Amino acid sequence: MAGVAIGGPALLAACSGNATPALREVRVYNEPLAIDDNTPQFFERVSGVFLRYHEYTDPAAYLGRLAPGLRAHRDVGADVIVVPDHQAAQMIEAGWVRRLPTQAAARRCLPEFANPRFDPGRAFSLPYTSTVVGLAYDRRRVHQPVRSAGALFDPRFAGKVALSADPAATLGLTLLASGHKPDTATASQAADAVQRVRSAVAAGQVGSFATTEAVDDLVSGRALLAVARADDVRAAQPITPTLTFVVPTEGGLLASTNMVVPVGAHNLDEAGVFVDYMFKADVCARLASYSNSVPSVAGAIDSLRAIDPKAGADPLIQPDPATWRRLVIWGGTAATDVATNDFASLVASHRRSALQG
Repeated sequence: MAGVAIGGPALLAACSGNATPALREVRVYNEPLAIDDNTPQFFERVSGVFLRYHEYTDPAAYLGRLAPGLRAHRDVGADVIVVPDHQAAQMIEAGWVRRLPTQAAARRCLPEFANPRFDPGRAFSLPYTSTVVGLAYDRRRVHQPVRSAGALFDPRFAGKVALSADPAATLGLTLLASGHKPDTATASQAADAVQRVRSAVAAGQVGSFATTEAVDDLVSGRALLAVARADDVRAAQPITPTLTFVVPTEGGLLASTNMVVPVGAHNLDEAGVFVDYMFKADVCARLASYSNSVPSVAGAIDSLRAIDPKAGADPLIQPDPATWRRLVIWGGTAATDVATNDFASLVASHRRSALQG
């Protein structure tokens, strides 16, 4: 998706005199299909900042391409980057991001999102969209309720378990199934979680490591049980209402993509304007309605109920208090990076074996 030229050019056209004013712009990189059609226009109109909006397909690969420039503190062509928790933690710990140019926005953050291990107080990152990670299954094929994260390792689902290729999701639920907390996991606990997943793969328990296709695998019957995101399940329920999402009794994960400002960014003021705008209650609500995300901004759920009452009442978007208490944010740090790298190698090896038949 290219930059949307509404506010910027319109402002230039309105200026008089011979001197050409400098164009204010912000360069944003995000995951695919992560913004609705109206927000770029509204942002430009309100802020007077031209939005150059781009998409990347894989956060790990994208960060890998940027790493040499980030290490050298060079401009990498972006003023705001939106990445999942795992990559946000890596960037913050490596010193690849600046403090957010706006601290007023952080004060609007709901308490549940305010103090992740990788950024206590949210000085360097703010959620863009969020969802809950748990288990999913199709009631047409799984007739008994699934409640425990340990079900991922239950032999009755042998060969029909779809784990997530996202290390935070799969290792997070594996840690919970093992009695550990993903938000405070140690290096040894994360390593044990990888080993438990590796043993499950070797035993034939795992059918696939999914990215966006976990729900499709459930609908088709290729999988009976999956590590899944609530937003993906909700998007598929109008066509397949038998899809069921569960936060395990041991707990679930509150997963976000996060806005960060890379250390070499050129347009710092404009980056602050963008982050502040996206973290307003009405904008967060509009984005939640579009993407089935859990609002992270104070007052956003009330705004969501006003524009989309069905979404505002859906527990997949607004968890009940008991569920909130069982949700944690992945706490991966440099200490757990060895485990997450081992997990990535395991996923790649499993996929190669699947291709070879």
